[in-house]
Amino acid sequence: MPIRSPYSPAHPGKANSNQWRLDDPEVDESWVTKINGAGNHSYLATKRSHDMLHVSRIYFDRAIDGHRKALEDLTVENIEAVYCTSVLVSFHALFVLSESEEDSTLPSLDPVQWLRLGKGTRFICSRWKELVGPSRINSSGVSYGLPSITNDSELFNSEHGKPFKGLLTWAEDFETIYSEDRKLYEQVINYIGVIYKCISEGNESELAICRRLVAMPSRNDPRFIDMVEAKQPRALAILAHLFACMKLIDYKVPWFRGIAERQIPKIHDELPVGWRPMLAWPMAITAGEVDREPAETQIDDILAL
Repeated sequence: MPIRSPYSPAHPGKANSNQWRLDDPEVDESWVTKINGAGNHSYLATKRSHDMLHVSRIYFDRAIDGHRKALEDLTVENIEAVYCTSVLVSFHALFVLSESEEDSTLPSLDPVQWLRLGKGTRFICSRWKELVGPSRINSSGVSYGLPSITNDSELFNSEHGKPFKGLLTWAEDFETIYSEDRKLYEQVINYIGVIYKCISEGNESELAICRRLVAMPSRNDPRFIDMVEAKQPRALAILAHLFACMKLIDYKVPWFRGIAERQIPKIHDELPVGWRPMLAWPMAITAGEVDREPAETQIDDILAL
């Protein structure tokens, strides 16, 4: 059965969608009448969008509060529900990164929140295995779906990270990278490289690539999140490239639309001036200056590696 719009004439209490009005004391009654009469809904649409966004964030905050309480007492009985909640709130935290931050009355949208929620999913899976054993958690469907995101040797193959090697070598003469941090950066770069390879070669569906993208926080070293939160330039530049990959497939995966446009320029502005050339490719992707069907040489050409 088709889903009926709550503002369609058939819906109780809304006799005519053209006569829709807000019960808001800030809205002048005569102005609403003029808008309805003229067939101009731009003001109401904007106001309604703001209100819906505000309400959605209130409910999201409530969901996070309840989720945190459940995390404090994980049991065999509740851990599957906690896992499902973790996945859902993680998806929500990612997809709302496309929303506007211009309204100061709304909470800020921070990719760190998405990254930390993804890390939480990884913790829940580990705890679930401890409680019920690997065989039972596998039978529950956690690992179902293609592509497989459990093969570390494939996910972090250094060959995949070659197009992004400049992210690892940029400014290395002026910045000391500890060996453990270098390995961490390499891991994330290789993971993004797998995603880029699948996009450029077209050997996976967009939904399969979506699975790889949303799993990024849970499949990489959690310390990367700390580096992003600390606004380490190399970590921010790497994250921008992940968002650029989302942009490459957002014409087929609508949940990603707007994320790159919102987040990449913000990262660009947060970077020291000397680091901004590292965002040339993500910025070009965002501006539509690079084809959606990327050639392997595009990154090298733009960064002149």
